[in-house]
Amino acid sequence: MHKADIKAALEKKGMSLSALEKRYKLPVGSVSETLRRGRPSIENIIADTLNTTPQELFPDRFNKDGQRKYKHRGRPQKESH
Repeated sequence: MHKADIKAALEKKGMSLSALEKRYKLPVGSVSETLRRGRPSIENIIADTLNTTPQELFPDRFNKDGQRKYKHRGRPQKESH
């Protein structure tokens, strides 16, 4: 889902990015940053607020099996051998 669509969906629920930060006592700008780069804990908060899953909101961040492609901050996960 595009970040503008996520923002719009939050606004339809009466929640701005800054209101979400205040509600969950998150650092200023952290929700906006999460829309650009992966932050799993905040992705979960956004998904819960929108009654969906992080996989639905950020499909490019997950493999087809639902596992995260990247670790925190967009770094590729090390492959286990």
